[in-house]
Amino acid sequence: MFDFGKPAAALAIFASAVFVGPGASANAYSFRVDCKGESYVALWDSGPDDPGLDYFRIATGDRNQDCSIYDYNGRYDRDLPRRWCSGDAGIMRAFPPILIPLGFNHCR
Repeated sequence: MFDFGKPAAALAIFASAVFVGPGASANAYSFRVDCKGESYVALWDSGPDDPGLDYFRIATGDRNQDCSIYDYNGRYDRDLPRRWCSGDAGIMRAFPPILIPLGFNHCR
């Protein structure tokens, strides 16, 4: 008689490494954004392919071109409203004059 216990355990370990592994490496990045009349915390979820902190700092500046960007400080920024940022920063770099009047230069 064939024992299914060992192959099933090996398959479960392999499946957890394949399906759970990439999600575990995702990072969340936060930056304080100060604009005229408002301040908030811009939040980014890196996903499985994490380009790093500097990429998201630059992307936050691209999304908020008329604002100042700072690293998040939990002591001072914890009570600020949160906004999720997403999308490719290259679009903002290529077409900022068109997107700013349309309101696409801020995180939502």
